Amino acid sequence: MKTLLFNSHDIVLLVVCYICVLFAAMTLLKRRKSDSTHQWLAFFLLSQAGISAYVLTLYGESFHTWSVTHVPWVFATLELTFWLEGPLLVLYTRSALYQQLQFKKNDLLLLLPILIYVVTLVIVKVEFETDQEVDFLLFLRSENIQYYEHLRNIIRIGFGFWAFITIQHYQNKISTAYSNPESVYYTWLKRLVVGFILLRAWAEFYLLLFTVTSVIFGHFTT
Repeated sequence: MKTLLFNSHDIVLLVVCYICVLFAAMTLLKRRKSDSTHQWLAFFLLSQAGISAYVLTLYGESFHTWSVTHVPWVFATLELTFWLEGPLLVLYTRSALYQQLQFKKNDLLLLLPILIYVVTLVIVKVEFETDQEVDFLLFLRSENIQYYEHLRNIIRIGFGFWAFITIQHYQNKISTAYSNPESVYYTWLKRLVVGFILLRAWAEFYLLLFTVTSVIFGHFTT
């Protein structure tokens, strides 16, 4: 009989995934019909749960083996959560600041991550066509995958700045905005967005160091 062992990293990811799903469910159950804030917050929390599950299936030894054998499509599916978290953060920020969400033409940029994701899936299907449905996993293991991850990180950071600018614009135009006058400054929301930006910027910085190091050592070894 095989014993399934979990390291501390796996346990943390499981806990994060569980907490995000739990709070998302609680948020959806208590939301009011006229207020979309709880809905967007729940979707954002679910994206964080999806990212945790993605990392767990990709790097957790036991989870990875089981996923490749039984649900190889999960890697491509959960990859979408990375591209959705930025737009969901912007939409949640807006819904928290304003009573009604109003969309403009430039809001079509919210669909940009989904477009990139779809284009990526098409390219992967063409370049890594297999019968075992592990084409996306082969893409993730390809030699230049870090450049794709750079693009993904930059997009996520960009949406974080978009959310931050939305808060700043709200504070500057508080007298003319349709908002809740009891919550003007939203310091907690700004801290959430800044934390989001810092974490994604750190991930990009770490990846950039890896890329530069790989290029330098690769240059000297050729």
